[in-house]
Amino acid sequence: MTRWTDRIATRRDLPFDPGADQLDCGAVRPVRDGESEMIDTLQARIEALEIHVAHQDATVEDLNGVILDQREELDRLTRRINKMMSQIDQLEAAAPGPEVTKPPHY
Repeated sequence: MTRWTDRIATRRDLPFDPGADQLDCGAVRPVRDGESEMIDTLQARIEALEIHVAHQDATVEDLNGVILDQREELDRLTRRINKMMSQIDQLEAAAPGPEVTKPPHY
């Protein structure tokens, strides 16, 4: 069985029709000596890039979870501060005001 990696196409090998929606790859030629090693190298690089992207996706998901947790904590703390500010306002309203008396030298 021939794998697609055992064959490689170049632009000059492929028929090109500017009006066609897809490129006809029927004229793919067999791999020449040395090209198989290059294909293996390119496949290894692509695989490494795919692994790197997968790790980045996982990192982005982890960071997104941290951001959501921090947002919840921030909302909780904001509600708590608002409640405390309301309590301070109530206490200030209920507290007696300072007595206004003229100093003795007036």
